[in-house]
Amino acid sequence: ATSLPTGVTPVTVTATDEAGNTAQCTFLATRRALTFDGFFPPICGTGGSATSPRATFNRGCVIPVKFKTLCNRVPFVTGTPTLSIRRCPSTPVGGGNFQMVANQWHFNWNTRGLSAGTYELIATLQDGSQQRVFIKLR
Repeated sequence: ATSLPTGVTPVTVTATDEAGNTAQCTFLATRRALTFDGFFPPICGTGGSATSPRATFNRGCVIPVKFKTLCNRVPFVTGTPTLSIRRCPSTPVGGGNFQMVANQWHFNWNTRGLSAGTYELIATLQDGSQQRVFIKLR
């Protein structure tokens, strides 16, 4: 089996019987993008920028990064979203895999040892799409 990209993809299926006869069928398969409604509190949403971050937190704390992905309004729990964390403008400082907890994806970002400044959090969802939020540490 192959994972289909988001959007419309032509698919061709070939069937072969015991006598070696084959039949082929081609159709269009539509894969909808996952629904993502934003990061849950304490972040509360997505977006912001390096100069206007979405939220501000004290350095040294653990910030829960949480969200749901849905497919047809049903929690999508297969695959594993990942988180990349960059200190602005583009210095990687960490990240990893989200964990499923009660139909939500969770990552506890430990900010201990990080310097004050703005950080970009990039969640790569199971369908390959990315959701971003900018966070300021003071």
